[in-house]
Amino acid sequence: MEKQKFIDELTDVFFPGGIKCIVCGIDIPKEKRFPVCSKCCLENNDIYCLTCGRNAVASGQYCLSCKDNKWNFAKARAPFVFKGEVKRLIHRLKYGNCKYLARELSVYLADAYFEHSLMSDIISFVPMHSKKQKRRGYNQAEELARCLSQTVGCSCEKLLLKTVFAKSNAGQNSEQRLAAVKDTFSVAESEGKAVEIKNKRILLVDDVFTTGATVNECARVLLSAGAAEVNVLTLASVSGSIKRKSVKLSDLKINN
Repeated sequence: MEKQKFIDELTDVFFPGGIKCIVCGIDIPKEKRFPVCSKCCLENNDIYCLTCGRNAVASGQYCLSCKDNKWNFAKARAPFVFKGEVKRLIHRLKYGNCKYLARELSVYLADAYFEHSLMSDIISFVPMHSKKQKRRGYNQAEELARCLSQTVGCSCEKLLLKTVFAKSNAGQNSEQRLAAVKDTFSVAESEGKAVEIKNKRILLVDDVFTTGATVNECARVLLSAGAAEVNVLTLASVSGSIKRKSVKLSDLKINN
């Protein structure tokens, strides 16, 4: 009996029958494409503003924020709503030293990449200040971007630097975030030369879309450097903070 148990355990080590659900940890079939079991739920971002991609609480095509704001990115999308298990997974990725989750979650980003026609010339990411990245050990946005790049076959480049060290934006409102990120990014250089982005379509990857201040500032810097267009893809979008109404596309103040 003990011998058979040992053989079975050894077989499981070298020939695993499945993978673990990233939410609850139970075994799921190895051939299953998504790393979440049928009992665990990640809330999809099915109702969203067609410009900023934020999860919405009413009907319509565009949120009030996109009617009042001038975005530098063309559009933003997110496969999930930032709540429940999704929120906990992202917190584990960012603060729990669970770098491996970037690979597991990138499959959802890949689906959104094709579903929302985000095909680009270059995939990049929101940078982290070197001091913060050294303390954390990695930049979760970069990990997501590089995993996505490998899946969809588009090159991933570090296009931006975070040049000003600042405290976390958590808890700040839209105006405070806009002020906090202004002029805090610059174009990165590799071996003393900036990556060629002139007339390129750039996809900017981050973990969560909240007010949009950070990705908007990043997009501004990229457009100023000659990029043709910047789109944004995040794992999750905030929910419930905006009300929506139908807005004509011609009413939107969007910098294309």
